[in-house]
Amino acid sequence: MKKEDISKIFLSDAEYTAWVAKWDSLQTGLFTPLSDSLQTLSIPGANGGVNWGSTATNPKKGMLYVIGMNYPSVYDKLRTLEAMEVMDRKSRTGRGDSKVYQQNCVMCHGNDGAGLVGPPLLNIGQNYNFNQFKALMSTGRADMPSFAYLKEEEVNEIYEFLTSIPTAGRQRNAVNNDTVKGPVVASGGAPGGLDTRQLSEAGNSKYGMPYPEGVKVGHERLYLRGWGLEFPYILNPPWSEIMAYDLNTGVLKWKRPLGEDLEAKKKGFENSGMLKGLANGMLVTSTGLVFANSKDGHIYAFDAENGEELWKSKLPSGSMGLPSMYEEQGIQFLVVPSAVPVQFGRGNEQNDGKDQEPAPQGGYVVYALPDRE
Repeated sequence: MKKEDISKIFLSDAEYTAWVAKWDSLQTGLFTPLSDSLQTLSIPGANGGVNWGSTATNPKKGMLYVIGMNYPSVYDKLRTLEAMEVMDRKSRTGRGDSKVYQQNCVMCHGNDGAGLVGPPLLNIGQNYNFNQFKALMSTGRADMPSFAYLKEEEVNEIYEFLTSIPTAGRQRNAVNNDTVKGPVVASGGAPGGLDTRQLSEAGNSKYGMPYPEGVKVGHERLYLRGWGLEFPYILNPPWSEIMAYDLNTGVLKWKRPLGEDLEAKKKGFENSGMLKGLANGMLVTSTGLVFANSKDGHIYAFDAENGEELWKSKLPSGSMGLPSMYEEQGIQFLVVPSAVPVQFGRGNEQNDGKDQEPAPQGGYVVYALPDRE
């Protein structure tokens, strides 16, 4: 990725200028280790490439089909255990803890509600009263599942916890323009330690694994907070693609975007693929078709030989999961999951999704396929 790849599609002029200025303070490059002095831009990131994507094959023809995502991670600097715990203590000042939140929410939204895989929850109290929040927890929204199994007092505990978090100066989408000078990779050997140490509440993991004996390491193990997934829209499209590899020759035979972001299309960018097109799947038939679903609310059929789009059908809602196929009385049926809201562009991240519709009731759409003729 180059500085010229920073996208203007969903960034304001001020944000674009800030990211261009920030570029020189980021370390990038293939297999670049994380640093304790620099933030790291990785493309693909933790949710990019084929992670949360999908693959399918035609073993008779030696073809491999891959859904890949150009989803970057902007990893924060590595910190010592003590520094992580200081940050957590500061974020907890003036509020208590919630066991229910830790058990159900922390993996996606972080210990302090600032967001990890999921969005930040710092303004929940400004955007939702308790009844609205309870309805959201019951139905789910976008990638968030339903928590209908929680009792009302448990939902109330989470709400009280989130609304007690101080929000001043803690929006994770703010861009730090400070240029850090120094080596790309921190000195002092590998950033770790030989002893397993327990993380009280810092980061995602409760433990840090020890390095093998004999490996030269620094005096202290360093830890990473989050996966840097807050900025999927800083790159130019395509954001999601299907790629077809011929394993007989080892070449990429064709590739094409999967899905279309309508907000990008309004701005003149067609064939964009979907932002955060996670957890979509494919189905390859012996008759030369590749079926693929998309979070843009469509199921597509492509020519397996050249990637040409042959057919698409609009679904009742967005689609995540794997399509499947079965035969009954000589008729082939295609089954497609359709159970998540459609979300284009940056969505409503600035107000924590206040204006989004609740997740629709889960379901499937079944198509009876015509004869090959």
